[in-house]
Amino acid sequence: MHLNNFFFKLPKKLIRQYPIKNKKKKLMILDSVKKKIYHGKFNNIINILKKNDLLILNNTRVIPARIFAKKISGGKVEILINKILNSNTILGIIRSNKKININTFLFINNNIYAIIKSKRNFLYKIEFKSKIKIWDIINNFGNIPLPPYIKKKSKDIYEYQTIYSSKYGSIASPTAGLHFNKYLLDKIKNKGIKVIFITLHIGYGTFNLVKSSNIKNHIIHKEYVIVTKNTINEIIKCKLKGNRIIAVGTSTLRALESIIFKSKYITSLNQNTGIFIYPGYKYKIVDALITNFHLPYSTLIILVSSFAGYYNIMSCYKIAIKKKYNFFSYGDAMLITYNPTAFLDKIN
Repeated sequence: MHLNNFFFKLPKKLIRQYPIKNKKKKLMILDSVKKKIYHGKFNNIINILKKNDLLILNNTRVIPARIFAKKISGGKVEILINKILNSNTILGIIRSNKKININTFLFINNNIYAIIKSKRNFLYKIEFKSKIKIWDIINNFGNIPLPPYIKKKSKDIYEYQTIYSSKYGSIASPTAGLHFNKYLLDKIKNKGIKVIFITLHIGYGTFNLVKSSNIKNHIIHKEYVIVTKNTINEIIKCKLKGNRIIAVGTSTLRALESIIFKSKYITSLNQNTGIFIYPGYKYKIVDALITNFHLPYSTLIILVSSFAGYYNIMSCYKIAIKKKYNFFSYGDAMLITYNPTAFLDKIN
């Protein structure tokens, strides 16, 4: 459980700065039971998925949450919205060359300004003063935020969105879903694989690296989750037939495992989750996982280590670096084909 166990040295050239076509994306396949690794192209995942599998994706959509403002002095400030509290108040992160104090005024333009009301941990409570509401400010003045490790900014506002995104609320894309295009999803459905959706709005905390030496002491960010009754019924039917639940992305996995985490009796889930999954966690729902290659010291590499086994994952990452797989949001993909700890007891 020591944080240093989740470090690896990654060459910067393996951090992809822009998306590439699906047919060029690599796929590493890990059978965590047989402890075997296979290599292929992501488009070939259709040959690995089985008829009657249930493929679940996160349909959250990234909002233009980055807003640029100026202080009275003229100094530039960047506001990154993390959560909308009401029609004129948000929680957000502020980036500035100088320290920002409470009650500081931030000007978007001559008619719109904001006041910093308080700060807790790394989040500021910011109140906007304007004749228009916060969503209008976001849509008119906001920019799509990209992860801090992506330096090449794109003018294409759609390339950081999954093709099926529909529920506005994230400040980061569920990037495992970026591997899918309409053609591939249609092929998957035509094979007899059911495709359904959950919603988990990803917050900035997903980029906050773990700093506690003992990872158990890390407090994970809370994120809003919606899992409908119909989705839960599909999960139960799939499990009762002995078929696989395949989560696309760690956000989807966290949403699904939060169903059990929140309640013994499943109806639906429509609330915040702060579930932190680390080695030793007993999976209740997810059998297989499609994911990207994650940052060292992140909650995400800790999660996949719990799913596939710590030594399996570290071996995979070592091989991925040697074979020049691309990492992080625009990088290549990994399929962990089977999680033997997923069981049905608690959803009967």
